[in-house]
Amino acid sequence: MERVVVTSILSESWGGTIFSGKTESGASMRVRTWQQNPVAVGDVFEVDGAESFYEGEHGRIRQIEASSLLRARTSGRLIVPWLMTIKGIGRERAKGLFEFYGDRLLDALGDASRLDEIARLLSPTRLSLGRKLAEHLLAKFAARAAAEDIGVSEITFLRKLEIAGVSDLRAARKLWRLIGSPDAYQRLLDRPYATAAVIPWRDADVVGLRLLKASGVRDPLIHEDRLIGAVDAAWLRRLANGHTAYPRDRFEALVKQMGVTGSRAVDASLSAHRTIGTDSDLLRAPGAAFLERTVAASIVRLRAASPFISWIGKLPSGEISLNDEQTRSIHSMRDRCFSVLQGGAGVGKTTAMRVLCDWHIQSGGDLVQATISGKAALRLARATGHIAQTVARLVGGLEKRRAIETEGQRAPDHLPQISPSTLLIVDEASMVDLVSWRKLLDFVPDGARVVAVGDVGQLPPVGLGKVFHDLVEEGSMTTTLSQVMRQAAGNSIITASAAIRAGEVPKLHHFGGAEPGLQHASCAPQDIIPAALRVQRMLAMSTTRQDLLMLAGRRDTCSQIAKSMQAARQADGAPGVKVSPMAEWAAVDDPVTATSNRYGEALMNGQLGWIEALDPLRIRFDGEEEGREISAAARGELASGWCLTVHRAQGSEAKRVIVLLDASSLITREWLYTAVTRGVEQVVLVGPATMIADGVERREQRITGFRMDFDRPQPVHA
Repeated sequence: MERVVVTSILSESWGGTIFSGKTESGASMRVRTWQQNPVAVGDVFEVDGAESFYEGEHGRIRQIEASSLLRARTSGRLIVPWLMTIKGIGRERAKGLFEFYGDRLLDALGDASRLDEIARLLSPTRLSLGRKLAEHLLAKFAARAAAEDIGVSEITFLRKLEIAGVSDLRAARKLWRLIGSPDAYQRLLDRPYATAAVIPWRDADVVGLRLLKASGVRDPLIHEDRLIGAVDAAWLRRLANGHTAYPRDRFEALVKQMGVTGSRAVDASLSAHRTIGTDSDLLRAPGAAFLERTVAASIVRLRAASPFISWIGKLPSGEISLNDEQTRSIHSMRDRCFSVLQGGAGVGKTTAMRVLCDWHIQSGGDLVQATISGKAALRLARATGHIAQTVARLVGGLEKRRAIETEGQRAPDHLPQISPSTLLIVDEASMVDLVSWRKLLDFVPDGARVVAVGDVGQLPPVGLGKVFHDLVEEGSMTTTLSQVMRQAAGNSIITASAAIRAGEVPKLHHFGGAEPGLQHASCAPQDIIPAALRVQRMLAMSTTRQDLLMLAGRRDTCSQIAKSMQAARQADGAPGVKVSPMAEWAAVDDPVTATSNRYGEALMNGQLGWIEALDPLRIRFDGEEEGREISAAARGELASGWCLTVHRAQGSEAKRVIVLLDASSLITREWLYTAVTRGVEQVVLVGPATMIADGVERREQRITGFRMDFDRPQPVHA
């Protein structure tokens, strides 16, 4: 571990930072870090990692690839580079202060009684200037010292966690952010199983047992904190799969796997209000239940309201021919502020939306359209003739408008707004998760209209909950389109997907190359990856990279595909960089995908993009005309996009899609239907035929508590 002060920032464009620094002995050093730490000249860090040498224009310099970068307290001469950055101080005055005080400089800067003394040192001939500089310098130093106190507290916390057995630095940092106070370790002793919320149970249990023993607990195995921690860990697993609730008997069985008595642990969690009980056998996770209650309350509020804009006159179909189902569905929404329109592929949902939008605008209203991905937004805009955007971009814009108007300022016209006269269309609504619904509906006032459009045959969202599916099941605000439109009836992919949606095995053709329709490349389970790569190479001969999408069930399958594709690109001599921990190497034109929602940067989990430039990194995301830079934090969450899980690919589509049947337990009717409907012209299923037949029979199960809140609305308390 080496203590280093930052003297200059060399690069901040690759998701991490490269900086020059000096050690306490005065030796120069170069440090590279991929961590998301903000770094500034004058900062002091304790650095650890692999050492090498860097050959630069000024000769050979020692370099560290930092595996650990921890903020440290400044000492001695290490304060000088920071002093140089203070306005009015500069190099000469900083050196003068150090020459006068030496190792006592930090004490002097922290002593307000030495203000006049420091003022004379800074400006011997102009004392008024010296006093202004000294006051400014001491104030800056006080703020720096406070920040250092927090940084040192973090180091102490991380080191104590390491001694306790937490070796995962990212998890330890996440725990620090969760607690975030100088007494963090003591607070962790008070709640020794708080780690169960951020690290795997096996590791959390080791740490928790050690902390309980350190606190003098005689029998930590049956301690209440351990029981509650086991339940927290079980909820973490369920939430990761999108569930917000779970039957008690099945949940107790899951908790039992943590090495505790299931019923006793659940009772302890219920008593501590870390699990919510219900009138039925269903248990609910508190945070998820709050989100569901909030979303349900918003929809119930809108359901009870009257539309501000009345649709007047006749249905403006113009040259568009509507069938009876479409006409009835549009008329059913006439007096509603919240409506659900659902149906499978090719049944004319978009056509109905176009007429709906035109009617609302002709009646004096305004329109906002949002969907899950950039490419889907482009499709929606072209189909309806009106601008559409991603849910992430819409929410981010609405949040910016609210923040500006809260300050009493006028928001720019380009920022979106939802008023009582607005019709909000949410397309691909089956893919919108609970958190996004909560954020979106928070901006919808009484009188505005919301129409959620989607396909209940699709998988539930990659995130929490299944709001759209639950609303369709409830039925009171839902209209269904089922008649396949004439122009879609000849599309073999729509025909095949309709069969899957109805629970039938679709007609399969043997894969023989780039040709329209649904095909099958049969192979043994152990040969799926090499077989899929062969299919990819064949299709890539006549298909652009952006028009070819690979899907799988398992994340490790996606990782193996990515490594193979990256190796091939490197063998071709393509220059590349490390993008993030989940995208170890990528070149220009390579695909990447977002793995979390970042509304402020208009990024949604699963959104695809292609690298346009490496330094600085620029990415053109699906549906966007130009590439853009993203924050270091967002970059750190990118993953390789050579192969996506079907869940993550819900908002994507491509001309040709390759589907790896790699996980029999994950392949359900909804999974197959979602995968097949990602393809526009050709879909190739790779794997044993038995997986297709078995998958059509198997149904997706996601358990939520949303209907409880929707059927019996309760007050929402933060």
